[in-house]
Amino acid sequence: MSFRAQLKSEAVRDTHDYILHLFMYFFILSKANNPKTKNDYDSI
Repeated sequence: MSFRAQLKSEAVRDTHDYILHLFMYFFILSKANNPKTKNDYDSI
């Protein structure tokens, strides 16, 4: 019982880390594709 609960909590933590990394990845991607940033580069 406790082993199964520990396994479940570890899986939840792994999923949390995965979602967090995914969110950060998309955030960086959207920042890179931000039109404002592109306009700043064009104005140089």
